[in-house]
Amino acid sequence: MSNSIRIRSPQNYLYDLPELFEVMRQQEDTTYTCPDYLSDEFQQKQATEISNNPNLFFPSGMSSSSSTSSCTGINEIWREKICEWCYQVVDHFDFNRQVVAIALNYLDRYLALRPVNRKIFQLAAMTCLFIAIKMNESKVLSLSAFLSLSRGYFQAEHVLAMEHAVLRALSWKVNPPTPIIQAKYLLFILPKNVQRKAEILEITRFLTEISVCDYFFVPHKPSTIAIAALLTAFDTVGSSVMPSDTRHFFAKRTYELTGLDCFAKEVQDCVLRMKHSFQQSGFSLGTFAVPVPGEKDRSENGGASPVSTAANLHNP
Repeated sequence: MSNSIRIRSPQNYLYDLPELFEVMRQQEDTTYTCPDYLSDEFQQKQATEISNNPNLFFPSGMSSSSSTSSCTGINEIWREKICEWCYQVVDHFDFNRQVVAIALNYLDRYLALRPVNRKIFQLAAMTCLFIAIKMNESKVLSLSAFLSLSRGYFQAEHVLAMEHAVLRALSWKVNPPTPIIQAKYLLFILPKNVQRKAEILEITRFLTEISVCDYFFVPHKPSTIAIAALLTAFDTVGSSVMPSDTRHFFAKRTYELTGLDCFAKEVQDCVLRMKHSFQQSGFSLGTFAVPVPGEKDRSENGGASPVSTAANLHNP
C-alpha cells in the first residue's frame, strides 16, 4: 500500500463548495452576524440599558465607576486604532494575520451585546485577541507576555474576568467564517488557464485585512466581503489576466455553486469601498509579487515590539 499523501485537485474542492458555503452562510446569517452597533439608534438602546444598571455588563471586579459609563465614547477611529495594534501584535509574535479578523469578530459581536466604556473597550479588545490566539495558534503565548503589552494598564485578573465575560456573552461561538477563507475556496472556481492566481490571492488577502480595520464592513457578511475582495483583485490585475468572459464565468459559477451574487448591491458597495481604501493605502500592483519559496512574506514578518494598547489609543 502506498504511503504517499493524496493531494486534492481543484475539481474535488468544487464538489464541496455547495455544502461548505451552505454551512458558512448559515453561520454568518445567524450565529456570527453583527449589527451596526455604532448607529445612533443602537447607541441609544445601549445607553438606556446601562443607565438602568451601570454594572450589569462589566466583568467582576471592574465596574463602570472606573471611568465614564457612557458607550458613546467608542467610535470608528478607536476601533481602527485597536485593529492596527492587533496587527502589530500578531506580526511581532509571528502569528497568522487571520487571527486579527477572528479577534475583531469576537470584539464586534461583544460590543453589539454589551455597552462598554473606554477602559472596558481596551480590555475587551486585548482579551478578544488573546482568545483568538489561544484558539487558532499552535504556538503558546503566555498571559504574562501578553500582559506586558499593556505596560501595567491591566492585570491578569482583569483579562481572565474579561475572557469569561466575552465567552459567556458569545455563547462560546468562537469559530467565525472569515472572508479570506471563503475567498480561497472561491478561487477554485477560476478556470485552470487563469494566470497569476497567487498574485490575485495576495491582493485579496490585503483587501480583506483592510476591511477588518474599517468599521464600514462590520455589518456586512464575510461572504460579501470575500466576493468584493476578489472582484477588486480582478480589477487590480487588469483585463489581460481577467478578461470579461472569465469574469462572467466566475460570477455565473459562483452563483450556481454557492448562491452568492457578484452583482448584488451590497457586494458592489463593498467593491467601491475597497477600491478607495486600496488607493488610499499607497500600495501598487508591484507590491503583491508572489513571495520566493522559503522567504517570509509581509503577513508573516515579526516586527518591533508594539506599543501598549493604552498608549496606542491615548495618543492618536
